[in-house]
Amino acid sequence: MKYLIINGDDFGLVEGINRGIIQAYKEGILTSASLMANMPGFENAVQLLKKNPNLGIGAHLNIVRGKPILSEKEIGSLTNNQGYFYDFSQVIKRLLLAQFDLREVEKEFRSQIKKILDYGLHITHLDTEKHIHIFLPILKILIRLCNEFKINKIRYFRKSLFFSAYFPTSIFKPYDKSLILYYLSLINRRYLKQNNIKSPDYFYIIPSNIKGKLLTMTFVHILRCLKEGVTEIICHPGYFSNESEYQCLGFGKFNFSNREDQLLLLLCPELKQIFKRADVNPINYNQF
Repeated sequence: MKYLIINGDDFGLVEGINRGIIQAYKEGILTSASLMANMPGFENAVQLLKKNPNLGIGAHLNIVRGKPILSEKEIGSLTNNQGYFYDFSQVIKRLLLAQFDLREVEKEFRSQIKKILDYGLHITHLDTEKHIHIFLPILKILIRLCNEFKINKIRYFRKSLFFSAYFPTSIFKPYDKSLILYYLSLINRRYLKQNNIKSPDYFYIIPSNIKGKLLTMTFVHILRCLKEGVTEIICHPGYFSNESEYQCLGFGKFNFSNREDQLLLLLCPELKQIFKRADVNPINYNQF
């Protein structure tokens, strides 16, 4: 059987993103979302989830954007002088140079999970902003938290399929890093099995640098190439409000440039028909 999770990332970021994700779930083919507990749209996301309880919700654990839940005194190694998390490049550098106190990372992640649970929500899986749990020290933290909170699924690269195998590599140049992440995952994946943690068999990310017909072609191609097992497609649907709102949260123009395009894609009636003809079972993380 072919099972497909279509997950909307950055739920809870801002109200425009929340509204788009819920619309893609109610009117389109979205089945799951990853919730950011430390972002300004979190309360609004919770209100929407209360009205849509069957939407699968993962915890999108984050030490890359915005401000932490805990105080600077508790997690001082994770934040800059303004009290914000370091940007992605700095996070990677500090991880590699062991400049982060990993106990503080675990504290902040735990607080983000608890915040979601305290609102009465069920967490189907854990994942991280920018996939930083591909690095083994962060993965081990997520596994400990899974055991602590009785969560048995983590998003992880497994038998990853890359767009560059089918499309011009120039289009997908920003996603060359996926190859690095994949090879790291080959080394670290055994830790999931050792701890009885499940993850999808196949994994796609809808690129943020393609639009229009090419975006639709990409998604249709993925649907037609699905294999037996569980596949996750990560997308970023939503409505754009204003650029300054995103920039203050650590998102550049590249991160929001085609969110409305991806939303329209997930709502496309023709795509729904292709979805049905592909003999695919739509699920969320709670259903495998």
